[in-house]
Amino acid sequence: MDFVGAEDVVRFSQNLAMGCMQTTPPVRRDLGEAMGEAPGRRNPAERTMDIHLGLAIEDGVEGVMIWGRATRLGPGRRSPL
Repeated sequence: MDFVGAEDVVRFSQNLAMGCMQTTPPVRRDLGEAMGEAPGRRNPAERTMDIHLGLAIEDGVEGVMIWGRATRLGPGRRSPL
C-alpha cells in the first residue's frame, strides 16, 4: 500500500500499543491532513488505504468529502466493487 491514513492517528497508535492491528501497514498521516492541504498521492499509480476507527457517521462524512474533492479535481477512476 502506498499511502495509509487513519482518521485519528493518536487513537490508531493506542490500538497498536494494545496489540491490535499488528499487521496493518504504517500510518503516514491523519486523513484530515490528506483531505486538506498536505499532499496525498504523488502519482496516479499510488494506492490509498483508509483506516476507520470511529463512528459510521464519520466514515460517511469522510467518504462524501473525498468523493467531492475527487469529482471537483478530476483525479481517480471508478472501480467495480
